[in-house]
Amino acid sequence: MKSKTRYDILHLSWLGCPLFSQILGVIENMSYFKCPHYGEPSYIFGNGGACRTVDEIDMEFLGEVC
Repeated sequence: MKSKTRYDILHLSWLGCPLFSQILGVIENMSYFKCPHYGEPSYIFGNGGACRTVDEIDMEFLGEVC
């Protein structure tokens, strides 16, 4: 059985998609949980981790996604 990841990479390569590109910055995924009752963000994994990381590796912070 073929590795799914290996197959996906080969497929992208076959389609002509660039596989190795310059990294433009960091987007923090699952930054917070938005309470459905109050609409306030709750940082269940901590707050500001991506911002601290981009400072250490000299990259740009592009935003966060809830």
